[in-house]
Amino acid sequence: AYDWRGLAYNELGDYQQALADYDKAIKLEPDDILLYNNRAFIYDNLGHYDQAIADFKKALELNPDFALGYANLGLAYLGLWDFKNAEKHCQKSLQLDEQSCAAHYCLGSVYKEIGGQDNYIRAIEHYKKVIEFVCDYFDNVHIANTYVNMGMTKALSHYPLEEILADYKKAIELDPQHTYVYFLLGEQSDGEEAIGYYSKAITLAPDYSVPYLKRGLIYKQQGKIQ
Repeated sequence: AYDWRGLAYNELGDYQQALADYDKAIKLEPDDILLYNNRAFIYDNLGHYDQAIADFKKALELNPDFALGYANLGLAYLGLWDFKNAEKHCQKSLQLDEQSCAAHYCLGSVYKEIGGQDNYIRAIEHYKKVIEFVCDYFDNVHIANTYVNMGMTKALSHYPLEEILADYKKAIELDPQHTYVYFLLGEQSDGEEAIGYYSKAITLAPDYSVPYLKRGLIYKQQGKIQ
């Protein structure tokens, strides 16, 4: 019950209440790997990557064959921009489960951030694997993020514009509230179309400053100074 209530608090963004429930659950069941795994996600959401890493490692200590745990640990290292450890643990996850969506997403992000044409190609292949394998724990928001990252990688790799836009638009189909993809579409557009995308990003996230700047620059080009 504490576990499930903790998940509910997490979905509501009430991370402190979620942590309190997981702390209680772990006291009751100190050998339950999923409790450590789930509490680590809360720390991850809070940006407390060191604590998330400690919990993921505890889960793996309890079950060294926990494929998803290695991928989650890799993603936590990715949050710290520790690409070496992120790659190592996500590769370990794939050794145990070659269809691990989390591991493929992690490796795609590692290679995207490291950069270079060869790494961009590797990143795109891993993102394609995420989309190919239907993983229960990857909902539409996760898949939308995959399309966004794949589109960004294609842009860095100078793919045709229509392929990049197709990925961004697929992300919107899956997650119409994805603020950043509207910004990215604005970056790939001109004039009134770009203004429309930047305005949508502003509507979804009024405190996100960059779309205001970008929209303002277009208005300036149009002579709409006010």
